[in-house]
Amino acid sequence: MKNLFTAIRNTALVGLVCVLALCALPAFAQNLPPTWVFARDYNGWSIVGQQANTYTFNGGACNYSPYNNGQTPPFFVFSGVQNTTTIYFPVAIIDADPTQSEIVSPTATSQTSASCGFAATTTHSHTSFVLKSGTAGLQEAVATQSQSAPPIDVILDKYWYQTVAALPGTPSVASIIAALQGNANVTVVDSTTSPWTFYNWSGGAYSLGEGRLGTKPGAYTPSTNTTAVTVSAAAPGNVRTILGTMTTSNASYANGGNGITAVRGATTIAAGTTVASGYIYGAQGKVIFAGTSNTQSGGGVIAGAVGQLDLTGSTITNTGDTAAGWFDIGGTGVAATVNNVSGLFISNSTSTKAGSVIHVGTTSGGFVDFFWIDDTSNTLATTTGSPGTCTNSGFLNVKVNSTALKIPFCQ
Repeated sequence: MKNLFTAIRNTALVGLVCVLALCALPAFAQNLPPTWVFARDYNGWSIVGQQANTYTFNGGACNYSPYNNGQTPPFFVFSGVQNTTTIYFPVAIIDADPTQSEIVSPTATSQTSASCGFAATTTHSHTSFVLKSGTAGLQEAVATQSQSAPPIDVILDKYWYQTVAALPGTPSVASIIAALQGNANVTVVDSTTSPWTFYNWSGGAYSLGEGRLGTKPGAYTPSTNTTAVTVSAAAPGNVRTILGTMTTSNASYANGGNGITAVRGATTIAAGTTVASGYIYGAQGKVIFAGTSNTQSGGGVIAGAVGQLDLTGSTITNTGDTAAGWFDIGGTGVAATVNNVSGLFISNSTSTKAGSVIHVGTTSGGFVDFFWIDDTSNTLATTTGSPGTCTNSGFLNVKVNSTALKIPFCQ
């Protein structure tokens, strides 16, 4: 009897331990909405046309449930709602005749339990056709995910790029992103670039759609990659927020007209764009100086931008140009004289009167010539004739070895 009681007691203890252990286990993860989705997952819907030039279908045909990494609700494939405002999704009409395929923007949509569809102005007549997303799922993903929090990332990948390339009219990725309607709750992330490109919503106003009254629309624009470094040490050594390095490994370099660049800034002003005001830079170097300048001659330099040429260990026998800085008005410009276009423009818009426009400092190496002008057109330098009688004359102030001198000029 004692052994039987002991067995029952031990069995009860084991059961209690098991119950307590189960209570200690973490709860099963809930099927929560994802914080990022793939645009291509919203591109999987396809509706076969039933009648010529008719874009109305049975009620359930216009809903699609994307496959994502979490719970994602179905959406209506022709329009969505943002901030209580209806927006329309571009639709690709894939015609049996590929030359007749096109992308249209709905002007109205309908969705009931019995029927669903859209109305739009088309360029071509469509007898046999299939409907697909006109943005490869991107607009649908942005509009659907903007409804939820936390903020959502919509991912673009190589498969999405391939789908865009197959769309009628071959729209560009840039044109699709620029035409998106979204809000600050959704970020578009291009995973095909290195590093990834993040497109954030700019402009607080929401577009009510083409041809309708409303505030100025916003747009998705690439975000600026910002790296901030705070230097607190009095002598921190060499500190570089961004360092781009490149090393050649071949014994000979002959790259034709191509260049090797550690860091490059390029800004394109597209044809048809008129620049009326503002400042446009290819690259900018700037020092915001609010401290006390106490650098001595030869002891330090404060500069907005520095171009350095390191000739250590080099052998220079070429007749090409080698310089610490190069300013070139390259490419093909207008065939006209534009007086306010300069190879180098130096200005001072402060109340501080700078000591000189150009300060040339030399040590043991020095220079041979102060100016070297290659002027095949003989417009800058004329070696024949004489200046004649000066009607206007004056001097340019210069310093040589800290001695104030003057260079005369004559007109």
